[in-house]
Amino acid sequence: MRYRLVIAAALLLALPGCSDDSSPSPKPSASTTPATASPSPTRPVAPALPSAAKANTSVGAKAFVRYWFEAVSYAMKTGDTAQIDSVAHKACGACRNLRSSVDAIYGAKQHVEGGGWRISTITLDPRSKAPSYRFAVEVDQAAQKLMSNSGQTVERTKAMQFVFIAGVIWEDDHFVVYGLEKLA
Repeated sequence: MRYRLVIAAALLLALPGCSDDSSPSPKPSASTTPATASPSPTRPVAPALPSAAKANTSVGAKAFVRYWFEAVSYAMKTGDTAQIDSVAHKACGACRNLRSSVDAIYGAKQHVEGGGWRISTITLDPRSKAPSYRFAVEVDQAAQKLMSNSGQTVERTKAMQFVFIAGVIWEDDHFVVYGLEKLA
């Protein structure tokens, strides 16, 4: 179980942060009107590929890397891996492992909450040349929880920092991820 959460933690990006619900709620007075039901949480929206990511340039590759991590976050929040599958190179083992981790979490009737990531930096490897680019991606991850679908916390992780090397290549008319390696 811990392995799945660590994989999820290592591959999530840009998830909304957890809120602190520990403060007590105010008690209504006798003269207050009945409260209306709070809106139900909205389902995450699939990220759109930015127009900058459609150019075979280093700037386009950088925009694509940001998009890919957003697609990973969407997959972790929803269990829908179609976006990451559609832009993963067939030889990308990390991409297959990611999909397997998401499938295992959702197949076990669980989901991930929290774990918001903030990208600190994305730095192009100066040796990169078209059509293949490599980036060092530094991220900070907020605490997250692995939850059962019945609302029980299965496991928690603390806030973490990661550095990834992300490799992308231009194939046909778009970028695909060919590799992802966690360094720290």
